[in-house]
Amino acid sequence: MTRSAGYAWLALLLALAPRAGAGDVGVIGELQFLDGGAGPDQLYDGHIRLDLSPRPKRRPFPMLLDTGAQQTMMTPKWARALRVNVRRIKDDYYRKKTSLGRDVLFRVDTGWSETMQRRGVEIGLLGGDFLRDYVVEVDYRAGRVRFLDPAIHAVSEETAEPDEIVLPMGMTDGRPTVRIGLGSGELSFLMDTGAPGSLLVSEEKARALGIAISEEATQVLGRNMYGESMHASFYVPAVRLGEHIERHVTLGVALREGAVYRVTNVAGRDEALLGNRFLSRFRVRFDYPHQRVALLPQIAPGPLDEVIAHLPPEALAFDAEPSLQPVSVPVDLSPARPARSFEQTVWIELEPDTSAHDYVSLIPYYDLRGLAGAGQPVEHDVMIVVDTSGSTAVASGSDVDGDGKLGRRSKRRREPWRSFNPAYLSNDAGDTVLAAELLATRRLIERLGPGRTRIGIATFSSVSRLEAPLGTDEAKLQEKLDDLDSAFGSGGTNMAHALRIATEALVIARPSDEERRQSILILSDGYPTTPKGSAADEAYDAAREAAELGIRIYSFALGLGELEADDVYVEMALVSGGGHVRLEQPGEVVHELALINLTDVTRIEIRNMTSGSRARATRVFPDGSFDSLVPLVRGENTIEVTARGEGGGEMTVERRVVHTPPEPADEAEARRYEEELEAFRDKLRTRTLETALGGRRERAIQAERELEVTLEGEASGPATD
Repeated sequence: MTRSAGYAWLALLLALAPRAGAGDVGVIGELQFLDGGAGPDQLYDGHIRLDLSPRPKRRPFPMLLDTGAQQTMMTPKWARALRVNVRRIKDDYYRKKTSLGRDVLFRVDTGWSETMQRRGVEIGLLGGDFLRDYVVEVDYRAGRVRFLDPAIHAVSEETAEPDEIVLPMGMTDGRPTVRIGLGSGELSFLMDTGAPGSLLVSEEKARALGIAISEEATQVLGRNMYGESMHASFYVPAVRLGEHIERHVTLGVALREGAVYRVTNVAGRDEALLGNRFLSRFRVRFDYPHQRVALLPQIAPGPLDEVIAHLPPEALAFDAEPSLQPVSVPVDLSPARPARSFEQTVWIELEPDTSAHDYVSLIPYYDLRGLAGAGQPVEHDVMIVVDTSGSTAVASGSDVDGDGKLGRRSKRRREPWRSFNPAYLSNDAGDTVLAAELLATRRLIERLGPGRTRIGIATFSSVSRLEAPLGTDEAKLQEKLDDLDSAFGSGGTNMAHALRIATEALVIARPSDEERRQSILILSDGYPTTPKGSAADEAYDAAREAAELGIRIYSFALGLGELEADDVYVEMALVSGGGHVRLEQPGEVVHELALINLTDVTRIEIRNMTSGSRARATRVFPDGSFDSLVPLVRGENTIEVTARGEGGGEMTVERRVVHTPPEPADEAEARRYEEELEAFRDKLRTRTLETALGGRRERAIQAERELEVTLEGEASGPATD
């Protein structure tokens, strides 16, 4: 490898980094965050990259700011790219000049790559041995780090800005820690700018804080520079920093594999980490010499700000102080939704509103309908956000248009992306990812129906558009979906702006005289790419803004790999209390979107207590409405309906149905009886298969077999379980 090739990958990634002006009193240096990956492995999303070079145009000197590292170090490949003459055996430090007017001393760890490869991860870390002489200010919003003179910019209560939180900063081997109230107690967290996630604790520490870990907990894969780990990741209503309450936080619990963890920096001394995802909520000043930390809450600017500014104070207020009591990981929810720690009242309303019903019919089944929910009965506002970026012109993997032809990636020479012609990306234009998204949206609209739910539609690629305001009637929604067919966008994927457009639409349409549950459903086949360098962080911030306004986000990742702990799809859902669904084939969204659960009710059970028979073909719709076909016996039947909520609440109601089947007077009427019964069998078969399918095709075949066996004996009377 030539010398120029050795650091070419570094030069391509660096932007010009402005330095501190001469008039900035006490500012020793000011460095901008660098865009792009920090190395050939591209493992560093969510890390802070700085160029320390006094001559960035000629010889860049990129390093990762890592407050969780005790020492400044590099791997051999990283060091050689910076023109360091790496020797195989060297006990002494290497030295390089920096723009801060001070040389940095560092070691080269030859056990990390090339000569003695562990993971092959290339890193250069600026650690505590260099940072300890400064007040290090990390401004995530401005995208900069300032190195301040501690004699002039010391952190203290007296010099704190309004709303700034000043806390004691513990030191563990030269690394900063802070105590945080969580669960049923308090824990010391390592403030680690080398960790991309939010809050992470070990399994032992979680149990000590009263945080229950269920065997059925949703698990996600986390990754850092040391390797991979399995986490239980879920939503925490609030944590405490001194007297400050920070709401809507995601927590990862690192799970053991036998006797050890799979991630190094949660295996031993560091059993609780605080990463950039959480720290980016603030402008953070680490005062190493005086061992204090200052956290100034910040809100990312965006189109929502003007809307929020005109809202009354009570619109932004929470009903009560957040609970810091033990919380639980979600169990068996579809789509995955974090459990919540609150008292929950479950309610059921049956139609018609009567406790008894005389039912005269040839059909020995009662069509039961009703509505269930948790908390106060509310109606719903739903914004559906559809990705129309160029990648949605690719085949979805399903026969979306039902023409019997499965769309596949075209074998024709690929046309430039700027034209987004699906003929060059799929051999069936009706089976694209966008076609699947639009059909899924149509089916959801049909399932929600008019009356209790207002629906709006937005689209996004590099820009976002409000296609149909909240409350648009169903016919116009369907017309708009027709207009969007093959309307592929261009450029990047600006998920943050899409969320803010949807949030704004919900807030503007929010009535002042009634409570409505508001949700955003976002469908996308890729990761955010715009704005460059901070796309995922911006999307997370937009989700947090929505959460502060009481809006839940349900994210659908179409055709992507396994979702990791700090995946933007997971974190958008967790921070807002919504849900996330990963689909291996994008076409699966046609079935899965219609199964979304917008209520806090996880299960509805219906049974004829007189005969002991379970209800058939029970359908639960996204807004909590349901219908079911309940088998009857002649005479009086007591039907019991039970609804269970996420928070543990439960409600049971009964309906008395008196079934009186008419007797056929002659052969003609008997034939009509058989015809009506056969028509009902077809209806029952269709409804049963619909509920069995539910996006899970492997269950449908078995359900059909069981149904055929059941229907064989129904001419003589209702089936009983």
